[in-house]
Amino acid sequence: MNKVVGKAKLLKQDIDLTNKYLTVLDAGESVHVRLVHETIVYKRYIMDWQQDVHGYRTVIEFNGSVVKITENGFVHMFDATGYMKWKLGVLRRALDNKIKSQNKAYDKAAKKQERAQKRTENVQKMRDALAKFVFDQEKDK
Repeated sequence: MNKVVGKAKLLKQDIDLTNKYLTVLDAGESVHVRLVHETIVYKRYIMDWQQDVHGYRTVIEFNGSVVKITENGFVHMFDATGYMKWKLGVLRRALDNKIKSQNKAYDKAAKKQERAQKRTENVQKMRDALAKFVFDQEKDK
């Protein structure tokens, strides 16, 4: 009976840890996720985030049916079977979605910067044309 209770407690800890990272990913702007290595069966993500003015770096590695999470030197290994396989799949999709949303935000900011630069150039061209027009008329008088 103690083995069953022990396994249930470990499963509960695994679920709680996974839920923690899902909650962090939903937190919003203070989370930055990068996919640093990817093969057919292996993906390695680095997640930088802040909570209560403390910075955290979490490395999440999906390697077949084994998932390894390293946070500030602490390593936790998961065997992705059964319910945990589904739960870790949700985590992997959340990480991928976070990367996509970051890329969209980056592209949007880059386009905004480009529009601002063009606007500045157009205003400068108008100023130069106006100055040329005004000063050339004064020379003719």
